[in-house]
Amino acid sequence: MSFGDGYLTKKELVEYNKNANTKVLVEIQSKEIVGFSIVQVIAKAELKSYLFLDENWCKKQTSNSKTIGYRKMTAVKPNSQGTGIGKLLLERGDAFLANQTKQIFSTVWQSENEAPMLSILQNSGYSIIDTVTNYWSEDSQEKKYKCQLCGEPPCKCSAIILKKELG
Repeated sequence: MSFGDGYLTKKELVEYNKNANTKVLVEIQSKEIVGFSIVQVIAKAELKSYLFLDENWCKKQTSNSKTIGYRKMTAVKPNSQGTGIGKLLLERGDAFLANQTKQIFSTVWQSENEAPMLSILQNSGYSIIDTVTNYWSEDSQEKKYKCQLCGEPPCKCSAIILKKELG
């Protein structure tokens, strides 16, 4: 269950948990955390800073809604992957967001032929709207976290951007 050393700090996790517009979902089995997910309701104007994309791109992709749902991250322990935990966390997060917004955006880490969570998101109504190479390059340098594949910054991994429209 790693996004890279330093990607999510304990301090950040505590702050997410305090924020009423953020939901930290945790799945525990046999007294052990086997997965977690962080989802957020953000102002439409904030989307560009969350997706690291330009304002015009974000405007084209968003509806007239003032708020947007954002799936920050989902992680499942390797020995618990393929057991439905990712789907469960996705459904619980989407239920939280559906009460507050009409669109949800998500980024999926991609390296070579691997894109964890992609099929779960697509099977749950998300559509791919873009793929961005070197997506975490600037962020990894600014925050000085180490990618689990690339190592020291800059991270050269790509991201798949997905969107789900809610009824």
